[in-house]
Amino acid sequence: VGRDGKFLGSVSGGCVEAEVIAESEEILASGARCKTLEYGIADETAWQVGLPCGGSIQVYLERIVNSGADAVAVDRLLKARAKREGLVVATSMKDGKRVIVGDSEAIPAGPLAEHFQRAFGTGESKMIEGPDGRVFMHALLPAPRLVIVGATHIGQVVAELAGMVDLDVTIIDPRTAFASAGRFPDKKLITEWPGAAITSMGLDRYTAVVVLAHVANIDDEGLVEALKAPCFYIGALGSNRNQSKRRERLKGLSFSDADIDRISGPIGLDIGAVTPAEIAVSIIGEIIGARRTKRRKAA
Repeated sequence: VGRDGKFLGSVSGGCVEAEVIAESEEILASGARCKTLEYGIADETAWQVGLPCGGSIQVYLERIVNSGADAVAVDRLLKARAKREGLVVATSMKDGKRVIVGDSEAIPAGPLAEHFQRAFGTGESKMIEGPDGRVFMHALLPAPRLVIVGATHIGQVVAELAGMVDLDVTIIDPRTAFASAGRFPDKKLITEWPGAAITSMGLDRYTAVVVLAHVANIDDEGLVEALKAPCFYIGALGSNRNQSKRRERLKGLSFSDADIDRISGPIGLDIGAVTPAEIAVSIIGEIIGARRTKRRKAA
């Protein structure tokens, strides 16, 4: 909400917006630092503002100025978004003080360490009770990405399922007959060799890579790039025999056993999958597990 009365977004789908905007304008006019509003079905105000649908809402209002700590914080958030850096912001509901921690930084020791760790691990924002009152742990993590190397039949189903679980999908395959818009509608396609394609797009800890081409030189090139990056998941299609051969090839490229152990192969959860669709389900399930159970260690 700006001083000129313009506003962006919503907090309840229309129920309490007018009340929140009015309270925000009051804070801007008075110079107050922050305020927390609470609406529930037992409150007369809730019925007045249109919240008879059940449940409760807490809305934290914070005045932001273009100077001092506010300017520093906003600049940090913008830079983090530009370079896909994850942040967790702990804001005291008592006085508005913030602690911002990046995903490449050590989590500060103390009573909030566990909550920072959990927010990075789950990506969920949550109100917690700190030693000095309520603290909002705001997880601002980049959208998770899935890079599929190999525009195969299994890749088609994996790409479709990935979109349903909010993974941003990119398919890489130099074979234009496979990597076509007709086979992968509404998906990002890169018809280059994996080495060049992945180098140009970059990989990070919020990226999963699966190699499904079932062609050694294409798959290996994708794995080499994935192993050089902090991807949260790397998977490779193929039998145990194929995995053994792949391991030897990667060792020949100076990757250690520990590096190669990062690769899930044969790919996917062990659910007895046989058909392409079943294999795709096992792959997406394993990626979800890796994404949701990974945890940051506190300093």
